[in-house]
Amino acid sequence: MSGSPPISRDPQAKDPSRVRALDVADKSARVHRFQRATVKSAMQIMAAPCPR
Repeated sequence: MSGSPPISRDPQAKDPSRVRALDVADKSARVHRFQRATVKSAMQIMAAPCPR
């Protein structure tokens, strides 16, 4: 693949915007909030009256 940057295994070479995703404690909290919001939205959809 010409034009693509080489893949680096060096942790210092990681994209700074992706470093946040590597924090396990933070990721766990974000996944929990996302799951809770998803379930809440699904419950609201299922509880909505059917249109006629």
